[in-house]
Amino acid sequence: MTGRRDIMAEFRDYIDVEVHESKVHRIAIALGVSTRTLQSHCHKTFSISPKQFLLACRLHQARTSLMQPSEMTSVTGVATNHGFDQLGRFSGKYRDFFGETPSETLRRARA
Repeated sequence: MTGRRDIMAEFRDYIDVEVHESKVHRIAIALGVSTRTLQSHCHKTFSISPKQFLLACRLHQARTSLMQPSEMTSVTGVATNHGFDQLGRFSGKYRDFFGETPSETLRRARA
């Protein structure tokens, strides 16, 4: 073991736990690195910004919830549970990312 930190693994782990945190600078502080360091690691690893990575992770988490629904699962509840406070923006980003609306995913999962 080299003792070298895997900042991106820490970033992913943090996002999994703190799904409502949407401010990259707050995440960097929580990880004990500068925003610039987080940006650099994210670009080197994924060729995207930390904000784009954060959005993608939250959307994937939301999709997982929609694809494994309970009787009480709703698009609004899933959006809120994954840190999206504006349903219209969530639906638009989700559609752009996955090619279908969140309600279509939920409807298909229940079929």
